[in-house]
Amino acid sequence: MSCLAATSCKAVGWYVTPTSGNLTLIASWNGTAWSVAPSPNAPETTSDGLYGVSCVSAISRKAVGYAYGQTTTTAHTLLESWNGSNWSIVSSPNTQTGTDVLHDVSCVSPTSCKGVGYFTGTNRSDNFNLIESWNASTWSITPSPDQGSLNNGLLGVSCGTATSCKAVGYFTGASGTVRILIESSG
Repeated sequence: MSCLAATSCKAVGWYVTPTSGNLTLIASWNGTAWSVAPSPNAPETTSDGLYGVSCVSAISRKAVGYAYGQTTTTAHTLLESWNGSNWSIVSSPNTQTGTDVLHDVSCVSPTSCKGVGYFTGTNRSDNFNLIESWNASTWSITPSPDQGSLNNGLLGVSCGTATSCKAVGYFTGASGTVRILIESSG
């Protein structure tokens, strides 16, 4: 969820239908009541969902998540953008090795956002950190360090400036214990 003011919030997620699988869900708060906003789903997918949203102005909002294709068992990133009137799907890069999912997004301006999540390796059992950056025209994959194990993932991000962000997630240590992962830029 992200709020611009006490009377302007967006929450994202998904809902399950008996015939269409998961579909994206975006809800808006006007200070009095929640309402569901029309939300696009990726074409030719069996399951779409949104995990994170960031609002920087009334006409600049970004939402991130995943979309599963009809002919594959892997997901790809799903990025949606608000233009002041409608949500639309924005082209997003993927690693092409397996599943790509974005869990959270943080925008400091309409021209600067970071999305974080994970991607799976070619054997689909190893997770690696995924960071994507928005530069006002396109999203691109940003190199991200992994903690040296084969199970990493970023679940949350917050940026104070375009060059200063913190991301949190997890990694599996040598003993097999899941540990906290914190990454920093700037």
